[in-house]
Amino acid sequence: MPIDQSLSARLRDQTQLVHREAERNGVVRDLLRGNATIARYTLLLRNLYVIYQQLETLIADMPADHPLQQLAPADIRRSAHLINDLSELHGPDWQTQLPTTLPTQQYSAHLQACHASAPIHLASHCYVRYLGDLSGGLIIRRLVKKSLGLADSALAFYNFGAVTDPDSFKQSFRRQIDQLPRHGASRQHIIDEAIHAFRLNIDVSKSI
Repeated sequence: MPIDQSLSARLRDQTQLVHREAERNGVVRDLLRGNATIARYTLLLRNLYVIYQQLETLIADMPADHPLQQLAPADIRRSAHLINDLSELHGPDWQTQLPTTLPTQQYSAHLQACHASAPIHLASHCYVRYLGDLSGGLIIRRLVKKSLGLADSALAFYNFGAVTDPDSFKQSFRRQIDQLPRHGASRQHIIDEAIHAFRLNIDVSKSI
């Protein structure tokens, strides 16, 4: 590994194996293979809502000049989009009728613990979720639309309308990741937390 390798490059390289593992397990594997059902997909969105709602609430409570506010601006946050899709797929009672799994609850609790002890480490979860949604999420959108026959109105989760140039956005996102050490974040801690974030997501995927 080059000594001067950027943090975003190190994140990409050191999370590569666990990223592949995430694609080969649980409901995510079945979605990629076209084998999931609408019921399981809806349950996945229900559990993702818990994670995003927690993450985005914690970020929104941070000062306006906090680096996480720039890393995850309001116009790319996913909670409202998930509410739309869950209402479309299940109806207005989705929040009371659809269960959340233990790994999801544990993930939410971990996000709270990060915020309490080292808020900057939430950047790792932004990296895993938002960058993944913008990249691989578009592939999953095409797959679930075809295999599950979903209407566009039920696929808002993958709508990043505010991102007019995805490649430029991802480059900007990575540049902001590279600035994190200037805000007191240890490079290795950010990488370790990203690996842990992938494992938390794998546990959620396996539980559905």
